[in-house]
This record gives sequence, C-alpha cells and structure tokens, in this order.
Amino acid sequence: MLFRRLALTVALVAAAPLAAQTDPLAYQTPPPELAALVDAPRTPSVSLSPDRTVAAFLSRPGLPSIAEVAQPEVGLAGLRLNPATNAPSRTAAFTGLAFRAIDAAGDPVAVSGLPAGARLRSPSWSPDG
Repeated sequence: MLFRRLALTVALVAAAPLAAQTDPLAYQTPPPELAALVDAPRTPSVSLSPDRTVAAFLSRPGLPSIAEVAQPEVGLAGLRLNPATNAPSRTAAFTGLAFRAIDAAGDPVAVSGLPAGARLRSPSWSPDG
C-alpha cells in the first residue's frame, strides 16, 4: 500500500512539469515597454578637442540585430574579422557625428552628407583640434 502511494506521488510529481508545457516552448517577446527600452539608441559618446573648446558627440546604435550578429567571421591571429567588410566583426561603431563649441548654447550641429548606413570606427582629433 505504501509502495503504491509512493509510486503514485512520484508519477504525479514527474508529470506536473509536462502538463505545464502544453505549448512547445514558443518564442516569447517581452512587453512593448521593455522592448522599447532595450531597442533605444544609447547615449552618445562625447570627445573633447585637444584645446577643450569643442565637443564631438558620437551617436551609437542600440543593440545589434540578429542578422548582424549572425554574419560570418574569420579568425586571424586572435582577431575576429568580417570577410564582407574586412573589419573587426565585434567592435562597436558610431552612426552619427555632431559638434558644439563648449561655450555655445543650443543643440550640436550634426555632420551631414555621410553615406547611408555609415559606420565610424575610432574617430580621433588632429593634434591642433
């Protein structure tokens, strides 16, 4: 009698997780508020000129898309390169550039004329700013 109760209890406990998973692990999306927070563009990086009179605002995209993360990579001497771009595959790139004088009021002036989908990597100031 005790063995039957124990066997029935074990069978019910083992079947409980299976009953809870009637839908075969369907892909679930987060609530829209959370998705908007994750997909939002990041805060721009700021770089000051060598003489500290001008600030450059470098726009950064949000998280990379699945298509971007799934691109092929080639390993070379410890680096991971994207063969389509001949550039490092896992480095962050900037998508926009704007300048503003430190003592000026107002919004930064964006650089226009960049190609669509441009990716800026490692911009730096000239020695004289």
